[in-house]
Amino acid sequence: MSLDTSTAVHERAWSRVLPLTRAESFRIARRSTLIALAVYVAYALFLTWPLPTDPGGLISAQGLSGDLGGSISRVAYIVQHHVFPFAPATFHGLNAPEGVSQAWVLNWGSLVGTTLLYGFGYIFSPVAGAAIYLWLGFVASGMAMFLLTRRLFGNPWAALLAGFAFAYSPWAVQGMSGHADYMQGWVLVLSVWRMIELADRPTVRNGLLAGAATVAAMLLTPYFVLIGGVGFVTMAVIVLLTGVARGELLATVRGVFLAGAVVVLVFGAIGVLTVVAGGDETGSLRTESITQLYAYTARWREWVLPDQNNLIFGGLTKPYLTSHLHGSNFAESSIYLGDSVLLLALGGVFLGLVKLRRVGRAAARDIRGVAVAGGAALALVAAWFSAPPKVHLLGVWVPMPSWFVFHVTSTWRVYTRFVELIELGLCILLAFAATALLARRGRVASAVVIAALAAVLVLDLWARPPIRTTKVSAPAEYTWLKDHPGGIVADYPLEPAVFPNYAPLLWQMIDHHPIFQGYDANSDSELMKLDLVDLREPSTASRLAALGVRYIVVHPGQPGGDPANLTRQGYVLRFSGPDGSVWQDDARPAQTWVDGLQGFSVVEGGPNAEYRWMTGTGVLAITSRSCLSCWGVLTFQSASADLPRKLTVTDGRTGEVLATVPIPPDRSAPVRIPGVKLVGGQARLLLTTDIPALPPKDGDPRLLSISVGEPRFVSSP
Repeated sequence: MSLDTSTAVHERAWSRVLPLTRAESFRIARRSTLIALAVYVAYALFLTWPLPTDPGGLISAQGLSGDLGGSISRVAYIVQHHVFPFAPATFHGLNAPEGVSQAWVLNWGSLVGTTLLYGFGYIFSPVAGAAIYLWLGFVASGMAMFLLTRRLFGNPWAALLAGFAFAYSPWAVQGMSGHADYMQGWVLVLSVWRMIELADRPTVRNGLLAGAATVAAMLLTPYFVLIGGVGFVTMAVIVLLTGVARGELLATVRGVFLAGAVVVLVFGAIGVLTVVAGGDETGSLRTESITQLYAYTARWREWVLPDQNNLIFGGLTKPYLTSHLHGSNFAESSIYLGDSVLLLALGGVFLGLVKLRRVGRAAARDIRGVAVAGGAALALVAAWFSAPPKVHLLGVWVPMPSWFVFHVTSTWRVYTRFVELIELGLCILLAFAATALLARRGRVASAVVIAALAAVLVLDLWARPPIRTTKVSAPAEYTWLKDHPGGIVADYPLEPAVFPNYAPLLWQMIDHHPIFQGYDANSDSELMKLDLVDLREPSTASRLAALGVRYIVVHPGQPGGDPANLTRQGYVLRFSGPDGSVWQDDARPAQTWVDGLQGFSVVEGGPNAEYRWMTGTGVLAITSRSCLSCWGVLTFQSASADLPRKLTVTDGRTGEVLATVPIPPDRSAPVRIPGVKLVGGQARLLLTTDIPALPPKDGDPRLLSISVGEPRFVSSP
């Protein structure tokens, strides 16, 4: 059925239902609320099945090593060790032996999400808490949109459809894989709702409530600081324009100012806390390259092509979507909005424009007109922010908002997550259009229209993955470790923190050993430990022993993980299973070693020939257990990429230049640095070059300057 453009239909779209008594209104509202709740709960359980059969033993992800496994492992550590997440603490069981500081200030910055996630973990269990948090996202998002649009347009059936579309969009369904934070759209709905109420009644109370709701939305997760902030500013503009049209500018400005003041006050306090705390306790903010933004921003085809798991069209769209991921992945690019949602939203925009043309500024007097304008603005602005940093238009590269945000802070990289705000705006418009379609129809005709729209929305938005759960069952090697307490466990292969395997952290809640993993990205701990990735390297076993590692868990595919090599290197087999083996490190602990820290690439080369390229100012850390205060000589092998360079070595503690050495190009030469002083068994040397790192001539995309291989420190007699 096409949208009727007659005046009568427009009036019906804006009109409320016939007046009812208070008791009748409450009874009808309660009944429709319970129906909506039942529908959303039932669909959430169906969507995640078989998760409801064992929420404490299953997770809603394909595998345990991904983000959901990491989230559960963090909650498990907090719960098992009774750590308060909003105060300073050191997790001694992670990143052993150094431990890792709790990012308690960052937890304040995501107060709502942290409280819910850890609260559910305490009340139920870390695994069951993750399932409840996921179900909360589905049901609460649907209910929030249902209650908002029923309040606005008065039709519970149209509101039911809008709530379903918002709660069960492909993006929300994709949250099952581990990104449940980003489908908690109910907090954004509450913020938008309070801003609409502020536009309708610009009182001090509504201004404060709008600010409080916005703060709650922004405190769910760090990404909602950006997304919720953009939503707030967009709605603030709508509210101010409404005030101008109504002739209530002064009261409206006051209300918006109060709402903004609440937001600024709260995040100003968190900023002060960040400065006062400093260090690791503030949490590590990622610094991304501009190429990451091009990978993790939206393309228009992803909004309009049905999801790869769509029941009808998924087989057709999946190959195309897979071949056009532009460096992203389906966890971040499953942002199909629903063509049916888009069509209904466009119908809502059309109806709103016709009404605006008829009544002009008087439309601002109706809260529903404000909501339609706000929904359209939110969808358009969020889509604008989702775009790549620069877009080619009419032969010109035009910068988009993400480009400007990046040049202020590069912390945020996944701008496709604005899809939650796009869908929010579209669903408000959908509810308005559906209300027009249902206006003054008989019971049978309304039932047919509702059933047809519901069927179309369910089929169009279908994104239920074929594999929805993974059993949380510890492999045999971790069960063995549980029965053999004591000592640090290093789980191989060791992975960088930016591409982690969270399974070892997850099983730490089972075996209770301190674990080698858990380091922060680009930390000294990570860089030191990634020097030990190759079990074929003769020094690895003694280095691990010096750090207190008693056991290593070796999984298939690990270089040097074969029994012959491990036995030769000094490891003793204690347990062997199909998924991994446990070896005890019986090597003699190393007395002195050298680590390449900041300013170096990953380790290259084979055993006894490992090296790393300098990519900036390199930092070498010397550690000695037997020489707490002494002098010595540092030696290593070095080569320069493509052209000769001079290497300057400086004592990081005193600033004294220890040596300036010419480094030949394309061939390795020995370098000897005398006069190195250890204080407290430690020394740090800074390595700089006269010519910065450049792309090599062979087309290698990296920036390289000088290599440093096999560094050794020998103390002087």
